[in-house]
Amino acid sequence: MPFKFTLVKDSWSEVLKPFSQSLAAVGPMLNVIGLFSVIAGLIGQYILYAAILAFIITVLNIYMPYKVSKHLTTNGGYYTVAGIYLGKRAGVFTSLLYSIYGLLAFPSITLFQFTLLDFVFGISTALPLTILISIITVLIVIRGFNSTINYLKYLTLLEISFLIILDLIMSIEGQGAIPSIRSTPINSWGFWVAMLYSLLMFAGLGSSLFISENVNGSKKNVPKGILNAYLVSGFLMVFSAYSIIKFLGMNIYIYATNPYAILEIINRSFGSLAFYLVVFFSVLSSINLSLAYLNSWRNAIAKMGNDRILHKLRSRDTILSAFIISISILIISYIYNNGFTGFVIVTGLVSLFYLTVHIVSNVSYLKHVLGEKNNLGISIILASTIILLTTIILTIYGDFYSMIMVSYLYLTLITSALIAVMILVIRGNTDAIELHYY
Repeated sequence: MPFKFTLVKDSWSEVLKPFSQSLAAVGPMLNVIGLFSVIAGLIGQYILYAAILAFIITVLNIYMPYKVSKHLTTNGGYYTVAGIYLGKRAGVFTSLLYSIYGLLAFPSITLFQFTLLDFVFGISTALPLTILISIITVLIVIRGFNSTINYLKYLTLLEISFLIILDLIMSIEGQGAIPSIRSTPINSWGFWVAMLYSLLMFAGLGSSLFISENVNGSKKNVPKGILNAYLVSGFLMVFSAYSIIKFLGMNIYIYATNPYAILEIINRSFGSLAFYLVVFFSVLSSINLSLAYLNSWRNAIAKMGNDRILHKLRSRDTILSAFIISISILIISYIYNNGFTGFVIVTGLVSLFYLTVHIVSNVSYLKHVLGEKNNLGISIILASTIILLTTIILTIYGDFYSMIMVSYLYLTLITSALIAVMILVIRGNTDAIELHYY
C-alpha cells in the first residue's frame, strides 16, 4: 500500500526532523495572513473549497516524494530523482529550476514580513526591522543543520498551537455563512490562478527530501515525517479557511483587497493584545518558513557541488548569496513603496517553479514506476502531473490578463535554464556529473 495513515510511535526524535522541516515549510500562519488574502482576491468567499481541493490534489503530489524517500537517501532531492530516472540532462535542468525556486523563496517571505511590519509600524520602521529579522534568520542557518532543525521543532509547535486557538475563536465568534459548493466558480480563470496559490500552501511538504542525509533511518523516518506533516498542515489550512469565512463574513471582500484587514477586525473584536499576538506569530511563521527553505536549499546547493553540477560553495557563502538577493529585492520594493505587489509577483513565480520542478520529477519517477508495472503509482503520478500542468497553463494564460509580469518572468527564466543546459551539453560539462545517493 502506498500510504499508511497512522501516527508514528517509534523514533520520534528522528521523525520530528522531517516533520518539523516539512510543516515549517508550509508556513501555516503566513498562509492565513498572506496567501489566503491573495486567493480571496481571486475567488472571494470560496477560499474554503480552494483549500480543500488543494489538500486533495496534494495527496497526489506528495506520492512521488513520499515513495522516493522510502528507497533513496540524498540531499539532492528532486534533481537527483530527475537525474537518476531521466538522465543527467534532466537532473541538471531540474537543479537549475530548483536553484531559482530557492533563491526566490526567501525574498518572497522577506517581502511578506516587510508589508506586515509596514502595516503595523510604518514603512520607516518596517525596513530596518525586516532586515534585522533576515539577519537573525541567516545567523541561525549558518550555525548548521542541527541548530536550524532544533529551532524549527520548538518554534513550529508554538506556531501551530496558536493557530489552532485562533481558528477556534474565529469560528466560534464568527457569524458568516459558508457558500454552497455548487456555486464554486471552477470554470473561471480566477479559480485556477487561485489554485496556483492554494497549491503553494503545501509546496514545502517535500522539502524533507533535501535533509534525508541528516536523518538517521531516513528511508523509514522521512516518509513518516512527510505524511504526518501533510495530515497536520491539511487540517490546519482547511480549518483556517473555514474559520476565516465564518469570522469575516462579507468582510472577506475587504480582506481580499487588503490582506491586513483581518488584523484590523481582530483588533476591533478582541483587543490590542490579540492583535499583537497575531502579528507576532505571523512573523514567527515567516521566520520558520525562511529557516526551512534555507535549510533545504543550503543542502541542495552543497549536494550540487558534490555532484559536480555547480562549483563547491561554503555553506556560509550559499546562505549569504540568498540574503543579498533577498535584501536587494526588498530595497527595490521599498523604493517603489509597493511591497505587497512585489510579494504577489515573487510568490507567483515561486509557485510556478515549484509546480515545474514537481512535474519534471513526476515524469522522471513515472519512468521508474512504469518499469515496475505499478498501476496505482502510474495513475497517481499521471493524475498529479496533468493537474499541475493544467494549473500552470491556465495560470499563465490567465496571468496575461491579470499579472503579466509573473508570466513573462517565468517564461524567460525557464528559457534561460533550457539554454544553459544546452550550452553545458555542447561543452561536455554534463559528462563529469556524478549523482551520489544511497
